[in-house]
Amino acid sequence: MQRLRKKDELHFFSTMIDFYKLPTNFPSYQEAMQKQDPYLKVGTIEEGLRQTINNPNFIPYIQLHEFETLLFADLAEVEAYFQLKTADAKKLAKAIARHNNPELVNGGFETAPSKRIKSAIDGYKKSDGVEVLKEIGLQTIRSRCKHFNDWLQRIEERVNLPTAGMGGIGEDLLF
Repeated sequence: MQRLRKKDELHFFSTMIDFYKLPTNFPSYQEAMQKQDPYLKVGTIEEGLRQTINNPNFIPYIQLHEFETLLFADLAEVEAYFQLKTADAKKLAKAIARHNNPELVNGGFETAPSKRIKSAIDGYKKSDGVEVLKEIGLQTIRSRCKHFNDWLQRIEERVNLPTAGMGGIGEDLLF
């Protein structure tokens, strides 16, 4: 990131870092852990990262809890893509039923989104997740994942794109 720090108004840069298992020496990590609300936690860390990078062209993003969280935006697509058995599909549905919010699927060691997916899908790989996200579609993910959507809106504002649903960031740009 240090290489990208030049103050060129035509370029900006961002991150997509999983909150799950983030190093404890990450900027503002200790302060963030004092907060109960997961959105406040990642917001605090993003602000700490923004201050550390200290570049107006930088848009920090910490994925709550991890990349696989986004797959919970449409479990029907996950089920269809992997041709899940009913019992495995129910495992995943149970994870989100409690909150009805993919971004709040628990990030504990055994309950992190990737752990839940791996327990239901033998041989799951991150590259599989990218393919499923293409099937789910950006608009569905944005509608179900507030923090993710807020990040994309900041990018759209930065590059003066129309907001979501009106020709904003397209599927091909993100995946």
